[in-house]
Amino acid sequence: MTELRGEALYWEAFERLKSGKAQIIDTNSPSFKFTKDNVAIEAGKKKGFVKQERYPDLCDSIENTENTRCSAASRDPENSDSIKLITSQKKKANARYSKLKAEHDLCLEKMMNLLRENFELRRELQELKKSSMQ
Repeated sequence: MTELRGEALYWEAFERLKSGKAQIIDTNSPSFKFTKDNVAIEAGKKKGFVKQERYPDLCDSIENTENTRCSAASRDPENSDSIKLITSQKKKANARYSKLKAEHDLCLEKMMNLLRENFELRRELQELKKSSMQ
């Protein structure tokens, strides 16, 4: 079976992803996965260009490679430690975000109260000026 030019492009991109020599996709990212969309992006196309009906062999290879990567990652204790580290960092970031959001909301409330008070004082001042002129 002869490969079409498009399919060859996707296979080359897939091989670059497998070898870690990708040009567009960051294969060192903790969120990296072998997906049809990542292969398409690495090939310089948009998401959705690699489809099961068009390239069944390629899609099967992508799925098998991802399954192999997942099973190897679950057996690797170093990877488990990095996942725990990332999870704890995410929890800390979320806690910090919640704290900052609460502080921000409190500051907004104070600011709104000051604006209301300022408005009321200006109105009172205008009324006093009107009454003193009469």
